[in-house]
Amino acid sequence: FYLQLFYRKSSVDLQRLDAVSRTPLQQLLAEAVEASVTIRAFGVHDSFDQRFLQAVDKNTQSLLAWTTSQRWIGLRLDLYAAAVATFAAIMIACLRRRLGLTPAFSGMLMIWS
Repeated sequence: FYLQLFYRKSSVDLQRLDAVSRTPLQQLLAEAVEASVTIRAFGVHDSFDQRFLQAVDKNTQSLLAWTTSQRWIGLRLDLYAAAVATFAAIMIACLRRRLGLTPAFSGMLMIWS
């Protein structure tokens, strides 16, 4: 529960940063398409390229941070699932004879864990 609350707060902010950094990128791309003839005529394509690359870098940074947070939560959840499955396997192995569990029922319990 704590993990979910911690992740949710940061995920919303990281998605917002991604959306905010994507807006200038889309604006520059639309501007380049509409003004391509003018940009070539005045020879300012180098400065325009620099602005575009800076916008791409900022967007890539925020997208990388968001993707990293996705992988962070995924790893934590996978570790929790592995711990639960390991605990269930140990309990089934230790208590199988005492509870009279058949191999089929033990396998079903492992699948449910």
